[in-house]
Amino acid sequence: MKLPLVWLVCSLSGVMGGSTLAAARFYVAPGGNDRNPGTKARPFATLEAAREAVGRLKAQHGLPKGGVTVYLRGGTYLRERGFVLLPGDGGAPGAPVTYRSHGKELVRLMGGVVLQGAGPISDPNVKRRLPGSARDKVL
Repeated sequence: MKLPLVWLVCSLSGVMGGSTLAAARFYVAPGGNDRNPGTKARPFATLEAAREAVGRLKAQHGLPKGGVTVYLRGGTYLRERGFVLLPGDGGAPGAPVTYRSHGKELVRLMGGVVLQGAGPISDPNVKRRLPGSARDKVL
């Protein structure tokens, strides 16, 4: 008789939204896609998509106990603009919203432009203006 009761309690927990009681997780990866659900297997590509997903979660269900963690998978994220968080994007006591790297993976947020096909300076007039130690290192 005890076994069916245990099963019933577990089943009701899932039906009644017991999963919203635990902390939520979203994932972002350089190779992700913002149309993905933000899971570990199908991560978002951008911080903005994760921020919007957190906002939808808050609006639809409220923040879960333990909060929300957005994990950035290792890699380089090329940023054309800053990442803006407004007061409404934050958490609450006991339910923080946290952005962090996944485990010990190295995450780099890079602002700037990647120069394609750049090579060492060849113009002798420009080279003369540079310190000798930098002449072969400036692109």
